[in-house]
Amino acid sequence: MTTQRLLQLLSRTALVVAFLLALTGVQGAVAQQTIYVSSTSGADAFDGATANIAGGSGPKATLTGVDGALSIASAGDTISIEAGTYAEDFNFGAAAPSVSIVVTPAGGVIAATFNGTSTMDPGAGDTITLSSGSVVVLDGAFTLTSGSFVNNGSITFNGPTALSVTGGSMSGNTAVYTGAVTATYNLAAAGSAGSELPASLGGGALSIVGAKATTFDSALTAGSVAIANLGGITFSDALTVSGNFANSGGGEVTISGNLSVGGNITQAVSGSLTVSGSTSVDGNITDSGSSSTFEAITIGGVVETDGIAAQTFTAGAVTFVHDGPATVIKNGANATMTLASLTTSYVPDPAGKRSDRPQ
Repeated sequence: MTTQRLLQLLSRTALVVAFLLALTGVQGAVAQQTIYVSSTSGADAFDGATANIAGGSGPKATLTGVDGALSIASAGDTISIEAGTYAEDFNFGAAAPSVSIVVTPAGGVIAATFNGTSTMDPGAGDTITLSSGSVVVLDGAFTLTSGSFVNNGSITFNGPTALSVTGGSMSGNTAVYTGAVTATYNLAAAGSAGSELPASLGGGALSIVGAKATTFDSALTAGSVAIANLGGITFSDALTVSGNFANSGGGEVTISGNLSVGGNITQAVSGSLTVSGSTSVDGNITDSGSSSTFEAITIGGVVETDGIAAQTFTAGAVTFVHDGPATVIKNGANATMTLASLTTSYVPDPAGKRSDRPQ
């Protein structure tokens, strides 16, 4: 074979290979698609390619069924859910990451209601987006596990909601909570939290467990706060608690804003509590921790330390306001308590016997 002939053959071979590679690339590319779901006219046997039944094609009946919309969704797809009621869990799993959810009106109804336990778990680094104009109503519990949930629409949590957060994040949250929210945090990795919460839990409890540092970025109101976390907890703004506040995990708790507690403040052995703003507590402060630092305290009960070795309790101005006994401080033998000032202001008891008379 001549050199010229060999070069011609190699050139033709290269063209064929390039063509095959280009063809493979075209065939392998998956175009973004819209998958339709309808609880009234859909069936999971349909392909979900059309909003209405036509020519053997039609909407899916479920979002999360075995053959539902999420089973055929890929990253970048849009799932268009017809408004209505869906007796299923609103479960975003890692099998269908980075999808967009849109709710379309049906018969004047503009909300899709899911009556199950809702989970957002697209997988680390993936994002699920509730598109603008979408209206989703969730009943029951909501679990945020990983990835990112971007809420550009409207979410309503019907009735009491149990919120569990182990990772991930929610942004653009304008959710409406119609009942008390009980929130439990146990992050798998250190991070920020709280954007998925309403400003007030409606009397619900906040529980923070585990060993990962967690930062709450916004002001928060809760019925009670229980912390059993070794990683360190930070509240970057004000914290209002109508019931009790307890740090029992032995970790560090920092509150950058004001702390208002309607019940008692308790701290377990080796824990520490730092409040940069003012503290108001209607009940008692019982401290068994290694250190507590307050800017200023107004308290209706007593302050008691248990006197463990090297325990410190430091505060600025402390004001006791109540009709109780003259003994307002019970400092353990080995504890060091430093107060910038101390004021006791007695108020009448319900029977009117004390009438602002100090002892």
